[in-house]
Amino acid sequence: MGNSLRVLHVIPSAFEYFDDIKNYAFGLVGEMDRYTGIVADVFTLQYGSPTHSEKEKTSTLAPEQEYIGSEPLPEAVEDFLSYDLIHLHAPFLGGAKQMLQWKQNHPETPLVITYYRDVDVTDLIALGIRWYSNYYLKKLFRQANLITVFPWSEKAVRRISGYDKTNGKIKLLSEFGVYNSGTVLWKRLRQKETAEYFLELYNYLV
Repeated sequence: MGNSLRVLHVIPSAFEYFDDIKNYAFGLVGEMDRYTGIVADVFTLQYGSPTHSEKEKTSTLAPEQEYIGSEPLPEAVEDFLSYDLIHLHAPFLGGAKQMLQWKQNHPETPLVITYYRDVDVTDLIALGIRWYSNYYLKKLFRQANLITVFPWSEKAVRRISGYDKTNGKIKLLSEFGVYNSGTVLWKRLRQKETAEYFLELYNYLV
């Protein structure tokens, strides 16, 4: 396993606003773990320390998955250099400034960002999450080596980035037969094919 490709997935886990994204992202990691030649670890990103409920949800979702779930991001960032590639699943809340600084200081390590969907503004917290995520994603998109999108999230990425050079980095994920993010993410549609596509992209970047 010494020559395995080491990938760290940074997955949002704050409150209930990202449960569908977390569900799909952990499923992708599970699919990747079936392959030899890759070590896929997870860092669950939350705003502040994870609650007991969040820890239980994550453990239920991926009981066999090794992850750096309870480590504060400043400490976790120090371990980023032990990976060949960082894969950020977005939108998210917390730690954006540290991730941006880390990428700026380590441009040689590829950063892949997958944008799942916009944050639905159901309350003031959700509004704050959308503002936070969009503000920092615009900066992170510029630093990323690749941005992957779903059929329904491509326009949002182009809107958030507002930056012509970002367009060449955008890769569309597989067609899913439906254009409803909830159906795809909760039912984990086409995860095997999507994981395989990510592995191709990883090998291209490294």
